[in-house]
Amino acid sequence: MIDIEATGGKKKLREEVEDATFFFLKKLLPRIKNIEINIILKRGLKEKEGLYGDCIWEDTNHRPRVFTIRMDSAVEHDLIMDTLAHEMVHVKPVSYTHLTLPTSDLV
Repeated sequence: MIDIEATGGKKKLREEVEDATFFFLKKLLPRIKNIEINIILKRGLKEKEGLYGDCIWEDTNHRPRVFTIRMDSAVEHDLIMDTLAHEMVHVKPVSYTHLTLPTSDLV
C-alpha cells in the first residue's frame, strides 16, 4: 500500500505536494508497492535550521519503507517542488538498499 500524507502548510499546498510525491514515487520507484511517506511542511525551517528540507527513514535499516520528509513551506512554490524532488531522490537508494545505512548503535 502506498501511503502519502502531508501535514502543515495550506490545504492546496498539501494536496499539490502529495500529488507530486506520488508522481516522483512512480518515476523513481516504480516497483515499490508498500511505502509510507510523511511530509511535514514547516514554516521557517530555512531560518531556524539552515535547510530547505531533509529526509529520514523511520523503520528498519534493511529496506526501509517508512520515511519522513520535512520541508520549509515559507519558500517559493517552485523551490518547494525542487526540494521535494531532491528528497525523493534520497528515498530511492535507501528503499532499494543501494545505500548501506549505519545501524542504530553506531549513530
